[in-house]
Amino acid sequence: YMEGCGVKKDEKDAIEYYEHAVDLGNSNAMVNLALAYANGTGVLQNKREAVRLYKKAVDLNNRDAMFNLGLVYESSGAHKDEAVRLYKQAAELEHSGAMCKLGQACKEGAGVSKDAAAALDWYQQAADLENAEAMCALGGCYATGDGVPQDMAEAIRLYRQGADLGDTGAMTNLGLC
Repeated sequence: YMEGCGVKKDEKDAIEYYEHAVDLGNSNAMVNLALAYANGTGVLQNKREAVRLYKKAVDLNNRDAMFNLGLVYESSGAHKDEAVRLYKQAAELEHSGAMCKLGQACKEGAGVSKDAAAALDWYQQAADLENAEAMCALGGCYATGDGVPQDMAEAIRLYRQGADLGDTGAMTNLGLC
């Protein structure tokens, strides 16, 4: 009901289904309900409730909850170490977005020691899982020679892959080439 796929869109009904599934211990429903609370979709916005639900889903080993809670902690600015810990947990479960975030953290030294080689490794792992943002970031490394020998042909190849998957940063970088 949240998206209106095959049924009339009804956010309130979606919330009721999520709540029932949460009561039954479904971690994906916890993530969906947390997103609703985080964004105020179908419910009054309540970031604390969103965090509570993410934590509950993290306890059930839900990689999307780990990633989303990491985003919450990263955006707060005060919990970068905890965000990195959650991204690592999600990356171990092959969450490509978490891998890309770890690449950024290693590149910038945010919550971890600055490490260009580790950044490249995380970006490559995420790109191998077809994460367009990671393809763009990895392309940027090749374009500037950041941690790798500068290689514009490889940068353009990666930008094209990212752009083909819809990454606007990769599209912009191709436009600049």
